[in-house]
Amino acid sequence: LPVPEGAQVPFSTSLGELCSRIVLLSRGAAKEEAAAAAAGWAGDAVALVSFPAGEAVVWVSAWDTEKDAVEFLEAMKKAFPPGSAAEGKPTRGLIQRGTTVEFVEAPLEALAEAVAMAKAAERK
Repeated sequence: LPVPEGAQVPFSTSLGELCSRIVLLSRGAAKEEAAAAAAGWAGDAVALVSFPAGEAVVWVSAWDTEKDAVEFLEAMKKAFPPGSAAEGKPTRGLIQRGTTVEFVEAPLEALAEAVAMAKAAERK
């Protein structure tokens, strides 16, 4: 996973189709829904990204088709509703780009720092 300059990645791995299904099941998805949402998995990478202001979990998954990506995105939205930025609680984001789904969870300060680092890198 590409990370902004100045950030560190103390841990990264791939979850695979089975773990993608298990994640959904552990967050309350029905067995059939989790199986259907994880079908069509084409690859993924998950990392713990460390910033001076905190840590973020970043999970990028690839899917066989855009329909598979949308199905996984919708299941993830149910499993991980948007987080609250109030009182420094973790904040979540889910984005689908074609056949890719990106999930990020981090304290607001770490997200703001990540955005600032990415913008600084773009200006270089």
